[in-house]
Amino acid sequence: MIKNWTVTARQIRNSGVKRKYVKKGKRFVATSDKGRLVKNGFINHVNYLADRNRPAHQNTQIHVIYDNAKNILSSIHQRQEYRTINSIRGGGVVNWATSFCLSLPASFDISITKWTGVIDQLIQDVSDSTGLDIDIIKEHTHAVLHDESANIDKHSHVHVLVGNVIDLNVVKSISQKKTLHKIKKGFNSSVKKLWNVDHNNYVPKNQNLQNKPLWLARQEKLKELTAKEQKSEESLQEYEQKIINAQRGFNLVLMKLKKIKKLFEKWAFSFLQEQFILANKAAKPLSDGIQDIGSSSRIIKEDLENTIKSVEENIPNAPSEAKVTPKLKNKSKPKR
Repeated sequence: MIKNWTVTARQIRNSGVKRKYVKKGKRFVATSDKGRLVKNGFINHVNYLADRNRPAHQNTQIHVIYDNAKNILSSIHQRQEYRTINSIRGGGVVNWATSFCLSLPASFDISITKWTGVIDQLIQDVSDSTGLDIDIIKEHTHAVLHDESANIDKHSHVHVLVGNVIDLNVVKSISQKKTLHKIKKGFNSSVKKLWNVDHNNYVPKNQNLQNKPLWLARQEKLKELTAKEQKSEESLQEYEQKIINAQRGFNLVLMKLKKIKKLFEKWAFSFLQEQFILANKAAKPLSDGIQDIGSSSRIIKEDLENTIKSVEENIPNAPSEAKVTPKLKNKSKPKR
């Protein structure tokens, strides 16, 4: 049983190098890779959250609840300008905002009004933790709701970006653990108030799932999709092979039919002309051919047998040796 709804926090770096991390035991350690160079990271992240054309946002309904990214940018630029005018060196800000991602299980109904209440509670919690006025925090908050109701493998969530610079100062307490802890408690209370669900009593459908970093979850999802794609490719190849085999079988039956047609014409002409010696010679290869094609198609065999019977009925007193039907009956008898 989970004790909190899912809440994660990370820093939105505007520039520099973003490293990759691997799990070692219970910790995540940076790899030896050089990392990825980040440029205009904050603006790119804000644009990404609202971009409906991204592959990750397929079937996602996006709602911008609070559109205050411009205020976060303005506070960063004002601080830079102030420090330049006053010849204050150093103190550059790398992480422009703290991103909080709050998500609920797919079984919860999606309501913009309820999610707005969740965001307002988060703003209140940040205000209480930092000691800053709630209206100031709200002015520096950019919030986007991702409604994943149409996706069976995703949970609906909100991304809440809170600017790290307010009134020319870097507010370090925004990114501290005490603030995250308060937000988690506030999320629990707001879900109980708005959805009437207590996290202490909630039993998730999948109880063995662990909370993982987004990049790790995406890596595992990619592996899963790759495995499914490979399985689909194998199934497709198997299906194509069945078609090829069916085509080969059809061509084989067609060749047999052409051969039987010639044998039938030769036998029928001789039989109806009462040239029974010639008909006798043609009857055996014709019966062999019908027996052979019977292994491929019982229906074709039955049709040929009925056609031969209709020819033989024209001369009922013909010698048995000149007929094909007795030879077919003899072949169908089991050996002792």
